[in-house]
Amino acid sequence: MGYGRSFDVGVFGVSFGHNVTQNLPVLANQSLNPGQPWQSVFTLAQGPPPLNPSTILAAQPKGPNGNPILPDKINPNVLPLTSDNTMRLPSVDAWNLTVERQLTPTLVVSAAYVGNKGEHVTPGGTNYNINQPTVVGFGTLSTDQRRFFFTKPCPTCPSGQLGWTQSIKYFSDDASVKFNSLQLRAEKRFSNASTFLT
Repeated sequence: MGYGRSFDVGVFGVSFGHNVTQNLPVLANQSLNPGQPWQSVFTLAQGPPPLNPSTILAAQPKGPNGNPILPDKINPNVLPLTSDNTMRLPSVDAWNLTVERQLTPTLVVSAAYVGNKGEHVTPGGTNYNINQPTVVGFGTLSTDQRRFFFTKPCPTCPSGQLGWTQSIKYFSDDASVKFNSLQLRAEKRFSNASTFLT
C-alpha cells in the first residue's frame, strides 16, 4: 500500500460478483411469509422449518429446459442478460445551450438550458423485488395470491402453479433517467471590482 497507490477488494475483476455467489447451491436464503400480513410465520418455540441446501434442488420438479425449478421460500438473485448473452452498459447523453446578453456596461444576464438522459441505469438501487404483492385484491386475496410468481402456471409443478412466496431480487440496468433545467443568471458589476451575482 503506501502513498501513490490504491487498493480495492470490491472490484469484480478481483473477487466473485454478488450475483454469482448468492444463489443455490452456494447460498440458500430462506424467506418465510405469512398468508396475511397480520399472521405469524412460526413461533420461537417451533423455530423455522429446516432447510438443507444440498438436497433442496434434487427434490424439485424439472422445468422445460431440464433444470430444477426454484423451490418456494428461497430468495434468488436474477441477473438478466440481453439476447446475445451480454449485459447492457449504461450510457448518458448531456447537452446545454446558453444565451448571454449584456444589457448595460455593468449588467449581464444569461439563460441556460441544461439537460441529460441516461439509459440502462439501475432503478434507484442495485435490485428490486419482482415478486412483491400487488395492491389489487387487497383484503379479499391472501398476500401470496397477490404475488406474480405464486399463480404463474407451471405444468411440471405438482399444483400446476409455481407457488413462489419469496422475494426475487432482480438485478438489472433497465431504468432510464432524464434531467432538464432552466438556469437564469444576472450579474451586476459595481465600482471597486465588486460584483453581485444572482
